[in-house]
Amino acid sequence: MGKLTDILRASGIKSNELEEAWENADSPPTMPPLPAGSYACRLEAAELAQSRSGKPAYMIRFNVLEGPGDETQFRGRKLWHDLYLTPSAAKFSKPELRKLGIQTLADIEKPMSGDLFFEVNVLLREGDDGRQFNRVIGFERIEPLESGADPYSPEAIEKLTADEYEDEEECTE
Repeated sequence: MGKLTDILRASGIKSNELEEAWENADSPPTMPPLPAGSYACRLEAAELAQSRSGKPAYMIRFNVLEGPGDETQFRGRKLWHDLYLTPSAAKFSKPELRKLGIQTLADIEKPMSGDLFFEVNVLLREGDDGRQFNRVIGFERIEPLESGADPYSPEAIEKLTADEYEDEEECTE
């Protein structure tokens, strides 16, 4: 590992400029957790990993497109959901993994293809320390967007919402 002065010199950054920026840097603003509810999301990432406790897991990251009540203020926020891959967790993880198109354990190692969209149900929880956080309690696949469509466009969000209302009408007939 090199010295900071050597690395700065090699990158053309003056140490006094970095020192001044360091002294004037404030902590970034913290984002409050999202309100409880259902969010239209795009699957952003899904990968095998180890949990902090060392357990094998399949970690999913969703990108919020729209929040409860047609709220677009949450667009771009992230939601995470970890599915544990242990014998005792299999009965819980397997149905969730199937929603991602994963039918076998061998499928877990295959990369996800295409844009996948989900309605993600979120709760607001509070830890023992009083800190609030989000917990994904489930997700359901929703109609994919047309190929090449911008998932953030108002038309795409409107289509997701319109399809949801059509499904509700079919259920009540």
